[in-house]
Parts: sequence; C-alpha cells; structure tokens
Amino acid sequence: EVEGFIWHEFADNYVEMIKGRTDDAVRYTVSTVLLGALKLLAPFMPHVTEEVYQTLFRETVGVKSIHLTAWPEPVLDDAAAKETGEALKDVLAAIRSWKSDKKMALNAPLALVELVGADAAKLESAKDDIAETVKASEVRIAPEAKLTEEVVGVKPVHAKLGPAFKAPAKAIVAAIGAMDPKAVASALSNGAVELDVDGEKVSLGAEFLELEKNLMLDGRAVETLQVGNVLVVIEQ
Repeated sequence: EVEGFIWHEFADNYVEMIKGRTDDAVRYTVSTVLLGALKLLAPFMPHVTEEVYQTLFRETVGVKSIHLTAWPEPVLDDAAAKETGEALKDVLAAIRSWKSDKKMALNAPLALVELVGADAAKLESAKDDIAETVKASEVRIAPEAKLTEEVVGVKPVHAKLGPAFKAPAKAIVAAIGAMDPKAVASALSNGAVELDVDGEKVSLGAEFLELEKNLMLDGRAVETLQVGNVLVVIEQ
C-alpha cells in the first residue's frame, strides 16, 4: 500500500503537478509526505529508508535514526482540498492520456486548456499547476463555452461511389475536391450535391460523402474531453 502510494499518488500525480513550484507550501508538503512515507516503509525496508533519512532529514528532524522517530500522524484533513485534488488528478490524467493517444510527448506544448462547467470553478486555484503540468500557454475556467461545429473537409465514400458510378467516379471525386466544404454541407442539408461531370448531371446524397468537422471555440479549432462534470477544451 505504501509503495503504491509513493509511486502512483505521490510521484505520478503530486510531484508531477508541482515541478514548476518552489513556494513554502509545496516544500512543506513534499517534505512531510516523503518523511511520513519513509517512516511507514522503515519496518519493511530498514536500510534503504535509513539511508534516505540520513541524507535528507536527520539534520532538520534532529533524531539520529529514522527508527527512533515518532510514527507519523495525520497533519491535515481537508475534505474540500481532497475533492479538488481528486478532480485535478482526473483532469490531468485525461489530458495526458489524450496526448498519448495523439502520439504527442507529455511535455508537448498546448495553446489552451479551458475547463467548462459548474464543477470547473473548484479548480480555479489550480490553474497554474494545470498549466505547468500539461504545458499549456493558457488555462481558463468558464461556466460555459460557446462551442460551434464547422465543416472543414469532405471525404468521398469510395466504396459506394465506385459501384454506383463506375468510370465517372474519379471525375466526381475531383469535382467534390474542388468545392468549398461548407457549400457541400449546405447542399447536403438541402437534399443532395448537384454536379456537372463531363456534361452529365450527377446527384450525390449524403451516403456518398463524409463530412469532416471541427469543434471551434472563438474561431479556433479545439477538441474536447468529458471528465466527470467538467468539459475539458483543448487547443493545440
């Protein structure tokens, strides 16, 4: 249990969140938690924990051996802070997972991370930690976001165009490629796209075309993640 806490809670989450901080609060927390964890491990790993204690803590604690120190006691129990910490952990884990899925380095920069929803306000105090951890140039907290969807491309469905139109299919694909994607979307919303291909009238319904869409925030392309009751909006 202690080993799992050190690796998966303390190191993977807290230490990753505070790498960019040097304030007294974070120094106190790291020192207190690490010393407490060492004390809990000491009965099982007496030599390693003693070595770390002698190197990092003996001078400040003033006890000559970790095995003579007092058993750790809880320092603070703050339910609101725990709730905020868990929400922060979940948001950061989701963004790291998103980067991994995108084959992006975890330290790859992001232009914007916006947290949206009533629960997002709980993370207002953690904006700097979020920015540092996910390398975001800007972090916003908002009760709602005015997201819009914009058609940015059209992909012909070759598996249907070929059998339906045979030889002219290549010319149809070229004609579609020359059109404004928004014009294609507008035509489809009215029933079909009408084309003139080599003097022949061709009508294409929605089954022949796949619209590529982007979510937009303030005119910029973004992606979204739902993390509990918080919508995470990301701009690369």
